[in-house]
Amino acid sequence: MQIMLKKIALTAISCLLITLLFIDVPDVIPLRLMLTLWSIGHIVVFSFLGGLLLIFYPKLKHASLFYQFTFLTISSLIAGISIELIQPFFSRTAQLEDIFFNYIGTLAILIYRGNFSHFKKWKLTLQALCTALLFYLMHPTFLTAYDEYRLIRDFPILTNYYNETTLTRWKTDGTLTLLKQNKKNKNMMQATFISQPASRVVLRYFNGNWQPDAQGYQQLVLRFFNPHEKTLPLRIIITDKHYDKSHSGSKYRFAITVQLSRGWSTHHIKLTDIEQKPQARNIDLTQIAGIDFYMYKLKTAVTLYIDEIKLIK
Repeated sequence: MQIMLKKIALTAISCLLITLLFIDVPDVIPLRLMLTLWSIGHIVVFSFLGGLLLIFYPKLKHASLFYQFTFLTISSLIAGISIELIQPFFSRTAQLEDIFFNYIGTLAILIYRGNFSHFKKWKLTLQALCTALLFYLMHPTFLTAYDEYRLIRDFPILTNYYNETTLTRWKTDGTLTLLKQNKKNKNMMQATFISQPASRVVLRYFNGNWQPDAQGYQQLVLRFFNPHEKTLPLRIIITDKHYDKSHSGSKYRFAITVQLSRGWSTHHIKLTDIEQKPQARNIDLTQIAGIDFYMYKLKTAVTLYIDEIKLIK
């Protein structure tokens, strides 16, 4: 009876894990952290499924290592390819690299649970290599988790550049580079706006609760360095989490154009203006979702340096 219940429980867990490959996972953890965990998720799911086969399929459990390797390889490829072919029907994008991570998970469970009775000398070496690979794949997750902690700790600074991981807070059409200022020994970001009708650099991951009544902050401060002789017009657009869901268009977001002369320039934007200036509605200052920087109709690529962005009282 206990064995039957165990099999039912493990089958249910398997179905749940496979389902997660097709549906959108709720925002239990930050999206950026979830993206770094995606490859690990595939490894875990296929390790678990391969482990079930090795434990509960008697013919496979007692078979030779070569048979186990062949059976699990074929099973992993068939299941992985099938999942990728089905995912587009669930509004998910098929990705070839997912099949690779599926197979890594399959090999991992084979290394830890496979029949190495004739290859004992190789088992510990392979297990050590497998463990090192898993830690390597987890490295971006550790860095992103720390950066998510810094998002909370450093508030009201919305973004700074203490290491390369901070650049993952941004999305861009061009390139982003971390640079160190010589005088203050403090980093800043070099952003390249590429030649196209509308080129953007977007801050997407930061503490989005800017409510003045709760925090006492009154202004958003942005500091730029323009290395060019000519003045650069920069469009700044700020949206909240309601924007894409039910209110989209220029009337539902805050936007302002600032002129960046050569050298350093600091710009202050009142939070009350961000909240009240949109024509069609008020911005929700408790759920700010993005700070977008745009340059339009560029004939050549333009470089701009962006210093830390913060709120002040």
